[in-house]
Amino acid sequence: MAKHAWRIKNENFRQLRDGRKKLDVRVGYPHVRKTLGGDLIEFENHEGDVFIIDRISVYNNFRQMLAVEGVENVCPGMTFDGARRLLQEIYPPEKERLGVYVFELRDVKQREIIQQSFIRASSLIRDGKRLDFEKMIEEVRGLAITGEVPHGCLAFGNFFFEESLEDEALYEKNIASGEHEIIICYIGKEPVGVAILERDGRKRAIYVKSQYDGFGVMDKLNRKSQSWFDKKKVAI
Repeated sequence: MAKHAWRIKNENFRQLRDGRKKLDVRVGYPHVRKTLGGDLIEFENHEGDVFIIDRISVYNNFRQMLAVEGVENVCPGMTFDGARRLLQEIYPPEKERLGVYVFELRDVKQREIIQQSFIRASSLIRDGKRLDFEKMIEEVRGLAITGEVPHGCLAFGNFFFEESLEDEALYEKNIASGEHEIIICYIGKEPVGVAILERDGRKRAIYVKSQYDGFGVMDKLNRKSQSWFDKKKVAI
């Protein structure tokens, strides 16, 4: 699940939000072609309303698309010819030849679609889930090699856990002793954010994939990190 930011005219946005307009029509620009069913769309200047893509259909031209999808679903209140002319004014022939993409969107609240889960490394060790712990370390490495710099932290790949992450046995020992912790946020099965914590000095590195900005992941990881720091150290 990825999140995309698109532009839209105010009237079209109101029609989508109110349910009068069922479909959003685009042409095959690169950023349009890379979207997938289940992805999230947030329109510029209309933050707060998030749409999920329920279906994507592709047509050769506007005439074919309108015949199949229905004018009222694309351009409420317009005739067939009027809708086709309007779309061709927006997208001239050379753009139409990129392919006509139809997106069936559903306006939803973020809490209805974003099923977030947070897993602590210490819980996996305590429950004897060795394979899950090893998978978590690999996922942390996968996030760390992005080269991005978390807000307020040193470069993630050079942070204070770099050496211990290379030595799983040492890192497992540090987590079991209560000195270190990892918290990963998943959306579905995808790891989208991580907090790496060291009790000494209350050090933390928190990283969230950029496409999940605005989902509250950073704030939740910060709060869960603070809760871990505030609790008395408990060895497993």
